[in-house]
Amino acid sequence: MSLIISLAAEDFELVTKRLTASLGRSLVSGYELRLDRTPADFDLAALVKEFGPFVATCLPVEQGGLFEKGAEAWTKVMQAAASAGANFVDVPLSMPVPDLPSTCLRVHSVHEKLGTWLDLEEQLQALVSRAQPGDVCKVVAWAGPPMDARRAIRLYQIFVEMDKAEGVRLIAFAQGPGGRASRIFAPSLGAPWTYMAWPGEALAPGQWELYDFLPEEVGAETSLLGVVGKPTHHSRSPLLWNTAFRQNPSLGGAVYQACEGKDLESFMKDHQAKVFRAFSVTTPFKDQVLEVADAWTEDVETIGAGNLLLRKGDIWVAHNTDGVGAMEALEEVGLKPGKLLILGAGGAARAVLQEALKRSYQVSVGVRTPDQVKLFADVPVLALDQVKFSEFDGIVQATPVGSPEVPGNFFRNGRLPKRGSVILDLVYHPAQTDFLTSAQQAGATAVYGASMLLHQMLAQFQLVTGETPPIGPLRALLEADLQMRTPPIFLLGMRGAGKSTLGKNLASALSWSFIDADTLLVERHQKPLTEWIQQDEAGFRQAEADLLEELFLADRSVIALGGGVVESPNSLGLLRSHPQVLALHAPLDTLTQRQSKAPRPPLTKLSLEEEVAQLWQQRASAYDLAAGGRWFSTDGEQSSTLDRLVAATRAWHAVN
Repeated sequence: MSLIISLAAEDFELVTKRLTASLGRSLVSGYELRLDRTPADFDLAALVKEFGPFVATCLPVEQGGLFEKGAEAWTKVMQAAASAGANFVDVPLSMPVPDLPSTCLRVHSVHEKLGTWLDLEEQLQALVSRAQPGDVCKVVAWAGPPMDARRAIRLYQIFVEMDKAEGVRLIAFAQGPGGRASRIFAPSLGAPWTYMAWPGEALAPGQWELYDFLPEEVGAETSLLGVVGKPTHHSRSPLLWNTAFRQNPSLGGAVYQACEGKDLESFMKDHQAKVFRAFSVTTPFKDQVLEVADAWTEDVETIGAGNLLLRKGDIWVAHNTDGVGAMEALEEVGLKPGKLLILGAGGAARAVLQEALKRSYQVSVGVRTPDQVKLFADVPVLALDQVKFSEFDGIVQATPVGSPEVPGNFFRNGRLPKRGSVILDLVYHPAQTDFLTSAQQAGATAVYGASMLLHQMLAQFQLVTGETPPIGPLRALLEADLQMRTPPIFLLGMRGAGKSTLGKNLASALSWSFIDADTLLVERHQKPLTEWIQQDEAGFRQAEADLLEELFLADRSVIALGGGVVESPNSLGLLRSHPQVLALHAPLDTLTQRQSKAPRPPLTKLSLEEEVAQLWQQRASAYDLAAGGRWFSTDGEQSSTLDRLVAATRAWHAVN
């Protein structure tokens, strides 16, 4: 097991539908039934017969559950579950260990509730003392802020040193708003599984849901990465990194999550397991990097700050890509070496200074109190209230001013940049700061903080993996997430599902553009589609994936994709990261009938009916993953189908 789906065993028909829809995916390898309020006529044995054994859990109220009937009644519920075919029974530390069939093992558990603060090491020792060979110990901490989750993470190191029965394993994570990273890290740290929920039906705070952007497999071979700072809930780094890993499946499994710590030293102490591969470092820990790294680059030593800790064997090496990110963002829009002003003298500002000097810029630094600033380079340090912004070819705003926490704008009282200069604001939320608005009004070129964020991430990704992912899709996703652009709607589905016909009508109803990806491929490459697939499917799928990267940048467009686009791991990875993907479907006999009325060359040597069935079997799970479970039936009259599609699109994707 790796990811198991947790369901409340209350409505038999609903649970059956949920299991039918979720089991068999690459993401889900088992299921847990919560029996806190299971009715007496719920047929557990029937579920086992159809879906296999399960993890049975019935949490008493004092453990955060809903079961209120006492230890004797709880024991009967657990024994009944084991007799029905459960292969694990969750036994809270507060309950007696029940007699069970030899085929059923135990999950000895403790659940920390909001407002409590248990000695987790002591609790783990108590669980281990009860565990028999093959049993599992489960410790669930409570994490309000993400930094509290480290109490669960550190248990994996402690567990290794404990005396325990043969084959006993540990599941340790945190529930609560700050526990999400610990949940998905757990299988890589040695947990036999972690729990996920059906969308909208989470049974514990912070639980991942079925269609969340998770790797297709999570286990001992999955590398763990993250961004660490305080706070990090606003960070877009997980979106960028996880998308980049999905774009490059050859790099192997990896998970990147937002993490927090009280300070960098204590955080790293709790995250020494070999599966932790790298950590991006953000505010306020960049200046602490030298205190925890075993080695560092010359830039880090010069700047006195870093934004990446990368594991090399048994040591952590510190890097800094902030300067590269800022200068790449500036030069991308045409800035050449000249007079550059950097506002601020913190870690990010010093990184930009170092990189700008390397690139032969004439740099000045503007701060509020010049006499209190000491820099590693002999450059002019100017008082902010005396700076003449119009004297500079480029300006980098490297302070928190302009963020929601520190409102403000350095361009005021008529002190504006010169026309044609390039202005970068490292604040990326909000994207359009007052500082950039003033720059644009003065005729300067505004560079959004998102661009610097993206370029520094690309530099980090290259250091970690040796690869540089395509920038276009990442930029499009980041800008869409920051509401800087309206991303396209992608339509998936089999031939005959209505992608092109309905796509054109949907685009018209929304006053958007329509693009048929297959038609565009044929026009560009001058190759008949079916013949191309039959003679060189690998070449076709690569061309299709390349086009998909380009189409991510389309604005306010409805895009019909080819039926087999999900067969490329790269394309599937990209689509899973996109916020607006919709899978169209109709019954197989309807698809067959539609295709027979508008025949196209076959893709296989099978009959049309057999080909439709085979391709559906081959692609259905991937369609579901790519669309995040957003299915739309196109069975019925075209006019009513279009009305429903427009309404569904507006509801699902917040399109006006």
